[in-house]
Amino acid sequence: MQADLEESKTQENAKLRTTLQEMQLEFQESKALLIKERESIKKEAEQVPTIQEVPVIDNELVNKLTAENEMLKVKLFMHCYFLLNELSSWYRACQMTVCVLLL
Repeated sequence: MQADLEESKTQENAKLRTTLQEMQLEFQESKALLIKERESIKKEAEQVPTIQEVPVIDNELVNKLTAENEMLKVKLFMHCYFLLNELSSWYRACQMTVCVLLL
């Protein structure tokens, strides 16, 4: 009976380790995807298309749109940062759960 209990515990630990490894892989893939997406957005934001200068009639509208554009960039960055933090928190919680279950 003791041997069966030990075998059961060993199998459960193996399953938990496998689950943890899968979660770590998923976390790394998600993190890489977020970083790649952030870099892509950053590149797009840095690229300035070549345009022909045209006289601007409505400076107020241009200023308003420029401010809105900057605000959207900040919101996008904050959103990516929030998602990365949430993913990190979820990963840490999963690790803690697995550690508790292994004890």
